[in-house]
Amino acid sequence: MKKMKFALFGFPKTGKTTLFNLLTGAEYEVGFHPKKKDELHLRTCLIPDDRLDKLAALFPEKEKKPATIDFIDLVGFQPGEIKTSSYLVQLRLVDGLAHVVRGFKAEEIPHIHPEINPRHDISRMEEELILADLLSIEKRLSKLEKELRGKTSSLGLREKEILEKAQQHLLKGQPLREIDFLREEEKFLRAFSFLSQKPIVQAINLDESELTKIESPQEFLPRPGPRQAVMAFCGQIESEITQLPPQEQEQFLREYGLKEFSIAKFLRISFQVLNLIVFYTVGKKEVKAWTIPENTPAPQAAGVIHTDMEKGFIRAEVIPVKDLLQCGSWAQAREKGLIQLHGKDYSIQDGDVVYFRFAT
Repeated sequence: MKKMKFALFGFPKTGKTTLFNLLTGAEYEVGFHPKKKDELHLRTCLIPDDRLDKLAALFPEKEKKPATIDFIDLVGFQPGEIKTSSYLVQLRLVDGLAHVVRGFKAEEIPHIHPEINPRHDISRMEEELILADLLSIEKRLSKLEKELRGKTSSLGLREKEILEKAQQHLLKGQPLREIDFLREEEKFLRAFSFLSQKPIVQAINLDESELTKIESPQEFLPRPGPRQAVMAFCGQIESEITQLPPQEQEQFLREYGLKEFSIAKFLRISFQVLNLIVFYTVGKKEVKAWTIPENTPAPQAAGVIHTDMEKGFIRAEVIPVKDLLQCGSWAQAREKGLIQLHGKDYSIQDGDVVYFRFAT
């Protein structure tokens, strides 16, 4: 199963490691990054899931296995560095980007730009992503030109056509995630892992004096767009709260007017920008949550568990988790006729509990 993976990145001294610690429970020293790529801050986290907790309670003899998410914390990029950075491959490998943006004031921590302006920094970083993609396209088109010289290749010509279409949008300053490509074009471009095509969460690290803006961070977006979301947090205050005993943390959250911790907010937003849903399986030994894109056909959902299940897919026995919880057991749900049988054309829905029938 492919894990959901996010890279935390941005300009220097924005609070990337602070947010990484808040999301993962790690305690890395702020301002310190390993010099070797194989020593980067990387952590796998369990995704909290109330529905899974209740489902697992019906099967106390089985192990509960939540879905997971990987976070990687990258060193800050200077303007113009992304396109040549040795960390570029790390950005290309992830499912989504979390751009940590400085919104706090601190004279002892100099900012890379003359003023603290999240809207400006978001625009500048978008330009960096677009430039990195343009360079990738230029290199590929140059190679294609040599490959097609004196030859006729329908596949090569189609590749050239799609890349030139993407290039024109990028030259206009449009990130690829905002463009409605044809399904075939979208699938083709995805193989290049273009940065401006990736879903992105803009995470604004606000100053303590601007806590009232945490619940309405949209004002920081230069422009709204598809597969993009924004959240705000106050790294300094939340870090202090997490050092308190667990029984006191909720109290201090309320005193500061904060509704939730960053991890809950980030997970909710990340599912939105990635268009993910969760389905569940109850096996012989475990009750497990799985993440898949919306509108995933049943055979492909089975393939997330094991490729053999997709190849030998016969049917899916499905019941919404809320119905199974009300019945109390799979057997009672079957007696009431609540378990539906679906074939290859069925798209798994959020909250489905699924038993896959397949031939080996």
